[in-house]
Amino acid sequence: MSRRIMIIEDNETTREILASAVEDVCPDADIRKFADTKGAVETAINSRIDLFLVDIITNTNVPGDTSGIRFVEAVRRINEYEFTPVIFITSLEDPAMYAYAQLHSFSYIEKPFDIDCVKDAIAKALRMPQAHINDRQMFFRSDGILFPVKCSEIIYIENIDHKAHFHKVTGEELIIPKKTCRQILEEADNDALIQCNRGVIINRNYIEHIDLTNRCIRMRGIDAGIVIGVTFVKKIIGMIKDG
Repeated sequence: MSRRIMIIEDNETTREILASAVEDVCPDADIRKFADTKGAVETAINSRIDLFLVDIITNTNVPGDTSGIRFVEAVRRINEYEFTPVIFITSLEDPAMYAYAQLHSFSYIEKPFDIDCVKDAIAKALRMPQAHINDRQMFFRSDGILFPVKCSEIIYIENIDHKAHFHKVTGEELIIPKKTCRQILEEADNDALIQCNRGVIINRNYIEHIDLTNRCIRMRGIDAGIVIGVTFVKKIIGMIKDG
């Protein structure tokens, strides 16, 4: 899986230098770049981020600006980002030390920085265990309400009339409009979820039986079988072989 890395840096040249450093360390990285914190929290909610590179000052027009710290404070309140590595980019010693101690940042880099030190910090941060991957919590908006859904709670998801129906272990059914299977799999980024036909995603942890002859899967707690699409048979066989 490609790693998603967010860069928040107001200076375009510095932002591109940081992006280039990320690409050197992780060539297949999915890099999300922001000049300020606007929209960054929403992106973090909708797309699992593996590493944050954050400039403490993102608005030089505001005296005493520390919006980068405020951003990290906000994402730290999201359960899945409690321990996600953060590298602060700063020219201010005191805010950096506050951020390092209070916000559990992985590292901080002082400007002007040595690019090799930046690459080293990125490489070390990406080697950290990603605790949230095994049970990622996704967030979906419906009728103006934000619903959190853990991957471990999902038995299967079916897409009907452009609406994703989440069937949960609790017996609840959550309906989210305008979410495709592809979008859900990208947001979940979890090996337990696998697509078995054009409109259905299953959680492999709740499979009771797979009938390849009749192309049917039985899920725990679900009466009806789920059809395996012709083009998805090889994927299901691969899943069985992988255990």
